[in-house]
Amino acid sequence: MDFVGNRRWFFIISALIIVAGLVSILIPPSFRIGIEFTGGSALSLSFSDRIDHEEVRLVLQGFGHDQALVQGLSGNAVLIRTRTLEGAQTDNATSNSSQSERQRIEKALEERFSPITTSELFAVSPIIAKETIRNAGIAVAIAALAILLYITWAFRLVPNSFRMGGAAIIAATHDVLVVLALFSILGKFFNIEINAMFITGILTVVGYSVHDTIVVFDRIRENTERKASRDLGTTI
Repeated sequence: MDFVGNRRWFFIISALIIVAGLVSILIPPSFRIGIEFTGGSALSLSFSDRIDHEEVRLVLQGFGHDQALVQGLSGNAVLIRTRTLEGAQTDNATSNSSQSERQRIEKALEERFSPITTSELFAVSPIIAKETIRNAGIAVAIAALAILLYITWAFRLVPNSFRMGGAAIIAATHDVLVVLALFSILGKFFNIEINAMFITGILTVVGYSVHDTIVVFDRIRENTERKASRDLGTTI
């Protein structure tokens, strides 16, 4: 396939995804945020018999807690971390109170497994603070500058080596924008949330993007030195 000759089509596809994603990001909420970013409730439960953590997640999904975190504790205890649980609702007309979300979840778990011996509920703060995200952004910016300088030096014998470094940064920025755009769109239409692994994924995308670009640039440099073709597109 002539990737270079058909590059305008690839540019158009990327532009459509990124523009659609930026529009989606501008429409609140930009992303569906997981509980690692927002905080929520932590429910500590102990059962009389052994339980299966995957089946606990299935029960929670029935209550709309698809992103709940289930962690096993000692014995038959489990820690459930999820968005803030709703309290009991009171009907002012009849003065009747409905069960709280915590009560409904515990009842469903008891029906599925065994009686709950102890139960504790407490609020939890976000695992990922805004400061962590800000520090990650600063680290990426510093790394981008270092990459620009490294590629400029490594390809110093190639004409316009500084432009190659700039192209690597643009390519990495493009890849990150595509991922952000897709997750913003998926969050609005398919309720896909971003969590702690999303930050790891973004940093991984940056790393592999730069790595792949350097490999391609190095091959282009070799072909240029060999004078494989006078046409730059053919060389690429």
